[in-house]
Formats: sequence, C-alpha cells, structure tokens
Amino acid sequence: MNQLYFIRRNIDIKKVLTSLGLIVAVLVLLIAPPVQIARAATLLNMRDTLTTVKASTVTDHEIIFRTPTGADESTDTIIIDIGATDTSWNTSSLAIGDVDLAHSAGAQSDCDAPTFSNEETLAASATATDWQLDFDTTNDILTFTAPTDGVGAAAIATNACVQIQIGTNASGGSNQITNSTAGSKNIDILGTFNDTGTIVVTLIADDIVVTTATVVASLTFTVDDNDIFFGTLGAGAAKWADNTADGSTSSVVGHTMTVGTNSTSGYSVTYNGTALTSGSDKISDSGNTTITGDADGTPGSEEFAIGVTVSDNATIASGYEQASNNFKFVESTTATLVSETIQTAAETISVYYITNIAANTEAHIDYTSNITYIATGNF
Repeated sequence: MNQLYFIRRNIDIKKVLTSLGLIVAVLVLLIAPPVQIARAATLLNMRDTLTTVKASTVTDHEIIFRTPTGADESTDTIIIDIGATDTSWNTSSLAIGDVDLAHSAGAQSDCDAPTFSNEETLAASATATDWQLDFDTTNDILTFTAPTDGVGAAAIATNACVQIQIGTNASGGSNQITNSTAGSKNIDILGTFNDTGTIVVTLIADDIVVTTATVVASLTFTVDDNDIFFGTLGAGAAKWADNTADGSTSSVVGHTMTVGTNSTSGYSVTYNGTALTSGSDKISDSGNTTITGDADGTPGSEEFAIGVTVSDNATIASGYEQASNNFKFVESTTATLVSETIQTAAETISVYYITNIAANTEAHIDYTSNITYIATGNF
C-alpha cells in the first residue's frame, strides 16, 4: 500500500508541474509585447522642378510628393537624398533659411494643384513647434526630423502633398544647389516615416530645356534650332523669324519643339524671356504684345509676339493660336504656351515669331530676344 501510494503521489506531482508549465507559457504569451511590422508605402505624384537643368549651374529645386502614410511621430524623418546616384552635386552653401517645408491638409487624390496650407518652421534642433533640418554636404543629403510632439504647425496627414523648396524659391532663401554633370540622376526620398520613392532628373549641356521625370514615367523634349533671325526690319511690313539670315516677309515656322511623355496626366510647356531689345530700347516699349485675328499684325507699330500650332490634340493657350492669326508675348513672366492632359508619344509644336516696327523705332543692329522654354511632366 505504501508503495502504491508513493507512486500515485509522484504522478500527481508531475501533473502539477505540467499544469504550472502551461500556465507560465500562457502568461509569457499574454505578457509579451505585440510585434509591430513597419510597411513602407510607395510615394505618389512625385516631381522635382528645377529652375535650370544645365549641368554645373546653380538651380532651385521644388520637390513635391504625396505620402500615403503621413508623418505624425517625433521619431519620423524625411530624407531627401539628392546624391543617391551621383555626389558631384554641390550643396555646401545651403543653410536652413534656404529650405522651406510645407504640406497640404491631407486626403488628396493627386498633387496637380494642391494648397500647401501648413508651413513648417525649420531649425537646427527639433522642438515642440520646429522641424530639425540637417545637411550632409558630402553626400548631398537633407534630413528633416519631426518636432518633439510629432506635430509642429500640423501633423502631415495621410495622402498629404508635401512641398520642399530649396534655393531662392524658399522664403528668404539666397543660396542654391549647383547641378551635377550631364545625365540622368536619381533623387531618393526615404526616412523613418516609412514611405519611399525615386525621382529621375535629367541634366543637359544647354539649359534651354528643363526635363523632369519620375522613375515610373518618362518625358522627352527637344528644340530643333536655337538661333533664328528676323534680318533687317522695316516699318512698311511685318517680318517673321526663321533660320535664314534675312528672315521672311511671309508667315513661316521659326523652329519646332517636340515633346512626349507616358504620364497619364500629360505635360505643359511654358516660356519666359525678353522682347527684342538693344540696350534700353525694345520692340515694343512695354515688352508685351497681343495680336488678335490679324495675320501680319499692325505694320507701322512696334510689335513682337509668338504663335504656335500643334501636330496632335494638345491645347494651345488662349492668344497664341497661330492658325487663327493670334499672336502674343508677355515679357519676363512664366506663361503657359501648350498643355496636354493625357500621355503623348510625340507632339510637334511649331513656333512662329512675328515683329513690326514703327517709322521712329530706334536704330540698332543688335536687337536680341532670349526666350527659355520649359517642358514639365504632370506626374
């Protein structure tokens, strides 16, 4: 009896120990902290618009993207890696005052024309109200660290459009980035806010063209002639510029531009430049001209204007429809010339240049107009 009893007690103790082991295992599972897995999202509507894409030339950057995740934690960082594939950019002159950070209210479906209603304050150290901005000028990296409360002016909400301006386009900005060498360059966007993306910027030897493209879209832009001529002008008749030294006395194409993109939102072509000018004299005095429904303008008065035609279905801005004898020029202002809202394999834009002078227009042999055309993809 004693032996049987002893055996039964051993069995009971094993059961007790086994039960305790199960209880401890369950407690360990219940007490252990939940596992959190960070999942990176792909940034949307990314673009970087430069004031010039000429290699080795100072430029402003306007970087815009839509963040699916947002940023509302004090540990959030947004990193702009300009030197992702090429560290021969020069960011050494940048200071905090040369950079602006702003964002929209959130819940945007695109960043075509967002309102950047939240302007963040940047500083050398993060505070409850200020974002911290650090520069790595060796590798051309800008790092934004969220305020200590994760909010600042306002938390960056999900699907908010974020705008980062670098250079003289920033409020109070005076220093710019010097472009790298010619070629396609990747600009990476990353950070602990967990969204990532890459913008492709193409730098070229001549800054007459600004080309912007994302990693998932493409944009091409060419100008077939950089030098055109009116020749000798007279008050009795209009002249048109072409690639001959004497220009033309009849309507003729000055040069063509070809643009193509696979962006489903299309593209826009803008211009900015001066009227025909020699010293302090120009044609016309204001630099601005509008000709409506008149094939040769008004001979005997000072006029300088452009008109365009397109090969496909792009939209010509009002006042520039050469087929309707409309010509226009607005001096020293960035103005839209042609736009498209869908992808286009190749659209040819033919540009016409018309001028008239008055009998008393100042005599010079060096009237010159410089116009920069910019193509921007609507990614």
